[in-house]
Amino acid sequence: MNTLLHLALLLAPLTDPRSSVVVIGSGGGVVIDTRGYVVTCLHVVGEAPGAVVRTFGDQVYLGRVLARDEEAELAMLWLDAPGRRFVPLRLTDRPPRVLEPVTVIGHPKGFDWTVSAGRVTALGRSISFSERGKLHGLLQCDANINPGNSGGAVLDRAGRLAGLPVAIREGATNLGFVIPAAALRRFLDTHLPK
Repeated sequence: MNTLLHLALLLAPLTDPRSSVVVIGSGGGVVIDTRGYVVTCLHVVGEAPGAVVRTFGDQVYLGRVLARDEEAELAMLWLDAPGRRFVPLRLTDRPPRVLEPVTVIGHPKGFDWTVSAGRVTALGRSISFSERGKLHGLLQCDANINPGNSGGAVLDRAGRLAGLPVAIREGATNLGFVIPAAALRRFLDTHLPK
């Protein structure tokens, strides 16, 4: 479990990396490459040029936003850590199934490194998402997802990255939505430097 938790990150967007930290939002992210590339939800970083990134072991890095994809609701950061090799979380290789168990790791309501468990309850959901329109092809799950979980890790039973929590249905209980690994893979194929 410790190994997985080191892969979740707390993001606090900056107005300028040289200035004092101004928190305008927070959520999680996942290391997806040994060179320090991190994937998260776009609304976690917003328009900020970078983020302060804190690991489970309380190591702090400055992350620069390198890519944003509004349609996919995804962003990629690069951690400025010369010489450091990170341990990435592997994406799952198989499509999810309804009733498959999942584990969500995030920072709901400011409670860092919170773990909740649930099951995939539906596939291929579409939801309205802010002023940007709709998100399509989402997983639905009944694990506890709250504000602050966005961009964190949703793990399958093998401990692989099944997706990123992106939204909840206001007023509903245990009705969360997840960007699936297949969408992450498409984003990485386009934006991850070779």
